[in-house]
Amino acid sequence: MQDIFKKLVIATSIPVLVLFFTLVMQIDLPGKSLLHCLLITFALHWSLGLPSILLKTERLYDISGMLAVLAMLLFIVITVGVNSSRSQLLLGICCMWTLRLGLFLFIRVLKHKHDSRFDALKESPLSFLIAWNLSAVWTFLTTMVVLVAMLGNHQQPLAAIDMVPLSGWFLAFIVEIVADYQKYNFKNKYGSNNFIQTGLWQYCRHPNYSAEILMWVMVAVLALPNLQYWGCLSLLSPVFVTFFLTKISGVNILEQRNDNRYGDMLAYKNYKKNTPALMPKLSLIFNK
Repeated sequence: MQDIFKKLVIATSIPVLVLFFTLVMQIDLPGKSLLHCLLITFALHWSLGLPSILLKTERLYDISGMLAVLAMLLFIVITVGVNSSRSQLLLGICCMWTLRLGLFLFIRVLKHKHDSRFDALKESPLSFLIAWNLSAVWTFLTTMVVLVAMLGNHQQPLAAIDMVPLSGWFLAFIVEIVADYQKYNFKNKYGSNNFIQTGLWQYCRHPNYSAEILMWVMVAVLALPNLQYWGCLSLLSPVFVTFFLTKISGVNILEQRNDNRYGDMLAYKNYKKNTPALMPKLSLIFNK
């Protein structure tokens, strides 16, 4: 009974906390567009999540995140417009990111038939509901710096200096694509019988997550000139991405899974001992 109560508290408190955070940032924005974006992502996740919970399937989980991001961006484009070259750029790279990641994850789950992250969650409707709520929260808090920058009244044009963070973003984007492709091919060839330590994975244990974090740091830098007052809270976006990927649904889960699968292998012990989780050592790069 206590476990059910705890899950109910988590399932309800997460949306409430994000709602409060949204209302604070909304103070300096016109209308209630940011609040509407929050409602859009939750509505879309619940409309796909409730039947998925009943059917105990995770196949629509990742694609729902992509659709939610596109829906929020489309809502802003239709209702507010894209009022500066900076907002146009932010819109473009956000669409590129969500389409690439969403379609990749969707294709992966269709090929593998299931996602092991949800094996236990699917058996508990409340636990699965929490996972869907977290996805809605993730899509909103990850992209909120873009949403706020597009909605704000302080629209600024692009400058030459913006080539620096934009180049950093494209570098991270390419690194994530390559890392995902390398691991996808490795798993197709070897399954779960071995762990990947080649390609980008020889420099750190989670290069895809390193790239994801770097992308959103660069997005925050690009969005900064458009932000004012309470809207600057949206700069917490890359902090949330880092926390989510390292503590909630990313590094922590994969590290535990790999320890259970390969913990007795000497090669894995050496790999984990000598290879950083996220930030590659310069010696690993230049000594190869």
